[in-house]
Amino acid sequence: MLLDFGVYGFVDRFNKYLFDCILKNQRDKKDVSNYIEYLIDRSTNLGVKKFLQKASNKLIKTEKLKFNEIISIIYAIRNIFIHETDTAKSGVEMYKTKMEVLSNCYDFIIFICLNIGSCIITKKIQQIQ
Repeated sequence: MLLDFGVYGFVDRFNKYLFDCILKNQRDKKDVSNYIEYLIDRSTNLGVKKFLQKASNKLIKTEKLKFNEIISIIYAIRNIFIHETDTAKSGVEMYKTKMEVLSNCYDFIIFICLNIGSCIITKKIQQIQ
């Protein structure tokens, strides 16, 4: 049974916050671009690198990111924390920009996990009834 997790609303909200609140000027765009390049340089997974590169290109053109590109950014951030420990030297000039990106990513993954959990519980309850 395929579950519909309704992720597209979360993708739209992620992109809205990204473009309306984080990428509001050239300095912030440069910081985010540099941070994505930092993630690309440290990624060992070719699939993740591919999606990170797509995300980087889209951000330069101010195009919306897709679900798999957002997840790749989150996964790359996770890998930096787990395998290398994060550092202030991550390509950003304004640390606040990086913190906003991290916050947006954390909110996104938390909402996705909660939504998936809710869908699974709902399906299980329907099976019992």
